[in-house]
Parts: sequence; C-alpha cells; structure tokens
Amino acid sequence: MLLQEVFDYLTYGELSQFFAGGLEDGGVQSGSYPKIIHNINMGLTELYKDLPLSTREVYLQLYDHIATYTLHSDYAESNVGSVQPYKYILDSVYEPFIDNILILDSVFNEAGEEYPINESGQTYSVFTPSYNTIQVPFADSANTLSLVYRAAPTKVQIIGVNPATADVPIPPQLLPALISYVAHKLHAASNSVEEANLAGMFYNKYKQQVAEVKLLGLIQTETAINNKFWSNGWR
Repeated sequence: MLLQEVFDYLTYGELSQFFAGGLEDGGVQSGSYPKIIHNINMGLTELYKDLPLSTREVYLQLYDHIATYTLHSDYAESNVGSVQPYKYILDSVYEPFIDNILILDSVFNEAGEEYPINESGQTYSVFTPSYNTIQVPFADSANTLSLVYRAAPTKVQIIGVNPATADVPIPPQLLPALISYVAHKLHAASNSVEEANLAGMFYNKYKQQVAEVKLLGLIQTETAINNKFWSNGWR
C-alpha cells in the first residue's frame, strides 16, 4: 500500500477536523510528514506484534554452560565484526539475522518437536525473560533449536520520502486499524481534554478492529515448516 493512500484516508477520515493533515489544512503537508510517518511506523510495529504478518525462523546452537541466549546479531555467525566468543545464532551472510524479533512464537528441537514456552510446570519448557532473550534450562551442546518468531516490519523512511512511491507494508484489511492507531497517537499528543478523549476512543477502536480481524480469520497465519535440522545440513 502506498503512503499517499494512507495520507488520503487520514485526510478524509480520522484527521478531517484535525489541524495536522485534515481537510482544513489541505491534507497532509510535507511539514507534517515526520510526525505522521513516525506514528505510522509505531502502528505497524503494534500490528506486527498483535498479528502474524511476518514470521521468520532462526537456528540456535546450544551450549552446556549457557542457559540464557540473547537473540542479537552480535551473536550471529554472519557477524564477522563481533567480538563475542560464542556465535550461537546459525545464520549466513546470504540470510543474516537482522535483530528483527518482536515476539517468539514457537521453539522446535532437531526432530521437529515443539517445546512449550513460559510454562513452568512443563519439563522441557523454555522461557523468554525479554522479547529477545531465551532461557533453555536443559541446554546441551549436542543440540540445536529452531526459533520461529514474529518479525518487525520494514519502516517507512521519513527523510526524503515520496508518498506516491513509498510503500507501507500492510494488507488492505488492516488499514482501518492502522488509521485508528495513528489517529490515537496524534490526538494523544494534544493537551486538551477533548483530544485526550478522542485519543482513547481511537485506541479502543484500534483494539476492536484487531480483535475482529483475529475473530474472522482475515489474516492467514504463516506456518513454519520445520524439516528437521539434519536435512538442512546443520549436522
């Protein structure tokens, strides 16, 4: 979807009476691009966290003496400039790990068996102390894990942007939710009680729209195909 389409929906809809980008202002002007695009990017991140819009897989080499693994490119094999002694993220220069984890969705062993996440009552549960760390209580140097995660969206560039050609990475059915989120952020920036109430209304609208998309199954969840590490040449 083009950025200009998003601007147009804001101008003729949620921002029609708003001072920055509404009809009275002649639409979204270039001086308002940074503020509005910043909030578009924030909205994209929230949507990509709430919904499986982009899933990726990365392989993790375990070590007996390491229980907590930081999922950062400093620990990736492809990062030849990193001084970390253990490069346990098994990526490549052709498909490097780029620090784009939002939420860890699934963990598989080499046989393709799924491990529970954050379930303390389960023997083979792994844990996520933060969005980009994973604790493996049963870590063994002979084993490798497959991690399937929700990946962050590509941000819309602010500097030198051309709305007629800039892409907003979102399917059409999520445009109303994105518009509601952006309107929420823009109204929340005002100091007036009326704007604060509008901000709350738009945020609730955003949550309702996301819930409706989930309920109706309008976003098809990507299924990560784990073909066992043996067939991928890791062992």
